[in-house]
Amino acid sequence: GKLKVGLFTKVFEQGGDFSTYYTSKEYSPYKTYVGLHLDYEYDDWSMLSTGKNQTIQIATVDENGNKTSRDNIKVQLYKKDRNWWYSRSQNRYEYNVSSSTNLVTEKVISTTNGKGQFSFKVENDNYGRYLIKVTDPQSGHEAAQLFVMDWSNWRSRGEMGDELTTLNLKADKEAYK
Repeated sequence: GKLKVGLFTKVFEQGGDFSTYYTSKEYSPYKTYVGLHLDYEYDDWSMLSTGKNQTIQIATVDENGNKTSRDNIKVQLYKKDRNWWYSRSQNRYEYNVSSSTNLVTEKVISTTNGKGQFSFKVENDNYGRYLIKVTDPQSGHEAAQLFVMDWSNWRSRGEMGDELTTLNLKADKEAYK
């Protein structure tokens, strides 16, 4: 949104006295702004579910916050991967990390009266971290959000099967206070 720019001046006179003056003015670096809203299924995790259609709400406003219609709004969805591995060199192991950001899809949309949408679907096997970026190429303003996508039943993903398991515990004392 708008910034408040302040200018403070101090002018010295020949006799050693000085005068000060302060003025401020609102400044908008962009003529229009874009924003986005993700309706998370799991707020604590900033997470959306894979395997089903997702819709992101897009908003456009002018520098005064009024809804405005815009064409050619670019929406890009990226997958952020982080890989790690150990490598061995002269009997010494090293931990290595590599990050990458890959474009999954992009689309050009329009907003009407400040509102627009972007829909997409990520298959279950492509769970992970994602970045969505919305750009108004005419004004240059961008908005972005990192989020996680995972199976809706992510808590049950594993190789244990459906059988019950038992964890045996043994205390080191007869009684505790």
